[in-house]
Formats: sequence, C-alpha cells, structure tokens
Amino acid sequence: MELKYIKNGDYCIPNLKLENLENQYNINKYGMLKLDWLKKNKKAFYTELLMTGKLNNYLFSVGNEAKTMVENIVKIYVEKINLIEKTFEDIKHIDKYGNEFWYAKEFMTLLEYSSWKSLYNVIKRAKISCKNSGYVVEDNFSEIIKPDTTIKEVVDYKFTRFACYLIIINTDPRKKSVALGKTYIAIQTRKRELAEKELPMRHFIMSQAEQKIKREGITDETEANKIRLKIEKDIRNMVNKELNYL
Repeated sequence: MELKYIKNGDYCIPNLKLENLENQYNINKYGMLKLDWLKKNKKAFYTELLMTGKLNNYLFSVGNEAKTMVENIVKIYVEKINLIEKTFEDIKHIDKYGNEFWYAKEFMTLLEYSSWKSLYNVIKRAKISCKNSGYVVEDNFSEIIKPDTTIKEVVDYKFTRFACYLIIINTDPRKKSVALGKTYIAIQTRKRELAEKELPMRHFIMSQAEQKIKREGITDETEANKIRLKIEKDIRNMVNKELNYL
C-alpha cells in the first residue's frame, strides 16, 4: 500500500481521504461479523482497506457472498427435512380404528438399516426410554408374531408416532438420515409447543375482545373486527415486552 503525504508548513501529514458517503453500501450482518473479525485478527489488512477507501465495498461483497451461501445451505437442508417428512408420512398406515402406525421393517429402510438385528437392538433401547417416560410400552410397540410356530418369534413391530420418535433418538447419530430425523423431530416438537401455547392465548384474546365489544354495545361487525385486531395487537405486544424484560 502506498501512502502519500502532503506538506503543511514544516510538517508532512498523511493524505487521507474519507470514502465517498454517497457510494456507501448497506452492510448486512455477515459483513459486520467480517468487520469485527478483521479488527481482531487482521488489523493491518483492515487498516489498508480503511485507508484506501475499499473497506465498504469489501464488506458489502463478503456479506452478500456469505448471505447467498447461507441461504443455499438452508434451502438444501430444508429440502432434505421435507423429504424426510414426506417419506415418513408415505410409509404410514391406518388401522380399522383410524389409528396411525408404522411397520418397523419399513421404518428400518428409512433409517438406513440393512439388518433387522441391528434395528432390534435400537428397539430395545427405545422401549426402555418409553417405559422411563411413563408410557405403556405395549401401546407404542405392538409385536407382530410369526404365525403357526411353537416358539414366539417377533417378525415385525407396529410403531406409534411416539415410538418412531424414540427409535430415531436411540439410533446411531452418525447416520445422516438420523441427524435429519432428529431435526425433523425438533421442528415438529417446537410446532406442537407453539400450538399448545397459542390456544390459550387465542382464547384469552377473544374473550377480552368480546367483553369490550359487549361493554361498548358495538353491533357493527366492521367496528367489532377493528377492536378484535387492536386487542390482539395490544396483548401480544404486552406479552412480548414482558418476555424481553425477563
């Protein structure tokens, strides 16, 4: 880097110029992370970019590249999760009572197990987890016995959805399908938690709105809807503020 000086009286001072602010780009979070990293780990390079007016362009470029990369990774991962979900639902069966279940030997293929013996060891661990969780093992792991034999021989299982989750949790984590399966479980669990929290929240909002509508004697449906929307917005904002405070 060539640094030029200008003479000012008896002194030579660096001829430094600020970047043209009109040509400044907005830096995204990845660019800002890169900026922090440069300041801590590449001080000389950071100083050079700053003094030559190239810092903004550099951070803008790096930030956009990182953003594109992350978006592509997320897209691929979401596609894989969706594929796992689709495959999982495709092998689902419904009995005559309307209960959903999965056959162990079909589920085994989804988890990339080629040996029934290997999966059987996983099933034993999953049964223990089921029992320790306070659930009835037989309700979630239904044995299918080979007919016309004097010795009991389990040839397959019928899994409930909960049993499938326990199987995935107790399976070899090095398998890619298992890692995706665990992510799928986490997503489904989070959706269920949000749904469970949303129901009482929705009931509370509706009851508060209807009380206000009744109290003020509003009969016009348009005005009533406005009140419902305002009550919902106010309550959710209040809850979010409390959560942020905590």
